[in-house]
Amino acid sequence: QKAIELYEQALAIARETGDRSTEGTHLGNLGSGSYSRLGQPQKAIDCYEQALAIARETGDRRAEGTHLGNLGNAYSNLGQPQKAIEYHEQARAIARQTGEHDREGRRLVNLGAALLCLGKREEATETFQDAVVALREAVARNPLSPYGTYNLGVALLGMGNGDDGLATFREAVASAPLAGLIRDILGGNLHFMRDLPGVVDGIAILEDALKNQQPPPDPPATATARPRPPRR
Repeated sequence: QKAIELYEQALAIARETGDRSTEGTHLGNLGSGSYSRLGQPQKAIDCYEQALAIARETGDRRAEGTHLGNLGNAYSNLGQPQKAIEYHEQARAIARQTGEHDREGRRLVNLGAALLCLGKREEATETFQDAVVALREAVARNPLSPYGTYNLGVALLGMGNGDDGLATFREAVASAPLAGLIRDILGGNLHFMRDLPGVVDGIAILEDALKNQQPPPDPPATATARPRPPRR
């Protein structure tokens, strides 16, 4: 709730100053950083649609792709994979046009998961294969970016390559055990893919890594023995 208040305050300032680009950014953050994580996809969609309109108005293609991808994820979470696919395909097309392999790979992973939800297993596998190609290129170009490695693990699992997917997850958590990033991956497409080989084990790897990032609980307070009164 506190995050929502902060985003709304920032949004109000952007609107007062007429800064449309910043307004779109804050709307996107309000959707993905607050409403989506609170399990309120319809409110998130309202934010993404406003942000998408601003991105198109200002000609910001990268932001447009981001908001389209977020809309696709929101509709997947609402159980509307066909509508999700429409947004993911648009988002993927923009990433391809702008030459961003990491973003294209992520859009393809999202698209593959939505296809799985529709029971289109063969088409989904081909999409995950395309995602692996894009993400391997992204990781090769920027090996220090952990997001690409985590998403590569998801894509490998999606195409049915469980061993390589699990190995990639182990590599990711060993080199970049970032709690926020791990939560994003766990809260993403993996729950649509649980029937695929290796996915449950992959979730376990990420959950174990996340547990290791949590501070240990405080030890229980030990009762202090009261001194006995002297005998009279």
